[in-house]
Amino acid sequence: MKNYCTLGDSRYLPQLICLVDSIKLNFVGNYKIHLLALDEKVYNFFTQKRKESCVIVHSLSQVLEDFEIKSTRYLKPGQEAISNAQASNKDPQFVQFCWSLAPCYSKWVMDRIQEDVTYVDADLFFLNDVSSFFKEIEDNSIGLVRHRIPYLYTSGEYNVGMVYFRNDGVGRSALKRWKDMLVNPNTSYTFGYGTCGDQKYLELIASLYREKLCIVDKKFGHLAPWNVMGHKYKDGKIIWENEIQDLVYFHFAHFVMEEAGSYRASYKNEWVWGDPLKADPFVKNLYDLYHRKMLAAVEEIK
Repeated sequence: MKNYCTLGDSRYLPQLICLVDSIKLNFVGNYKIHLLALDEKVYNFFTQKRKESCVIVHSLSQVLEDFEIKSTRYLKPGQEAISNAQASNKDPQFVQFCWSLAPCYSKWVMDRIQEDVTYVDADLFFLNDVSSFFKEIEDNSIGLVRHRIPYLYTSGEYNVGMVYFRNDGVGRSALKRWKDMLVNPNTSYTFGYGTCGDQKYLELIASLYREKLCIVDKKFGHLAPWNVMGHKYKDGKIIWENEIQDLVYFHFAHFVMEEAGSYRASYKNEWVWGDPLKADPFVKNLYDLYHRKMLAAVEEIK
């Protein structure tokens, strides 16, 4: 059984619908999606309007019974959270809280089911099965994906979009350490790794647990707006470091639906590597597909 953890509030409800639908369409084998509903609208949608046998919904109040997780609601937001909140018109403290929930909720789920967990961001959209992800991990305890861009000190080498932890001693220890870094942000590691919410702490995880760590990159194709300029495209596949890969997911970070029925691929032109919509017709077609799925999700919510 594969267990995927994700979370979101009503602003991300269309993305959550698209995520669930893409998983149902592409994944084979047995799996469960553990969804942390950050408000009543998301909780009611997946427990009343659209009941899915593959989706296990938890309310925020359930998770906040954990005192450590509850304490993260009051953390002082970091500079990255403030910047993200300004660009997306959100509360910086809420942004910081949501980032802390990636490791906190994943560990909360693992503690209860005593199985492996894979955290996935709500704005991922799958286009193929994830068997290549787990095949590459093999018997390792941790699986990380790279940003696939030239290294940036502030955001680090690895992306939180998809992170795997095995339910063994090393996996549990690594997940707990990731959680602890977010629950207790003022540690000796904060200066070096606390520059990007939950994300750069994955570099710390990689350095501490390298013997049981897999950087999933050789056969597992994934794209995001920040790295589309660094790939080549041929016959519906992507080329990364001379490897031809099936595209398993696209991370539609900062995707914005316009009131006029169009969309933007960024909040405020923040992708310094270039406009992802101009990278390649293949990428533009993916954005158009996601836009259609998002429009359908918005209609379903009404």
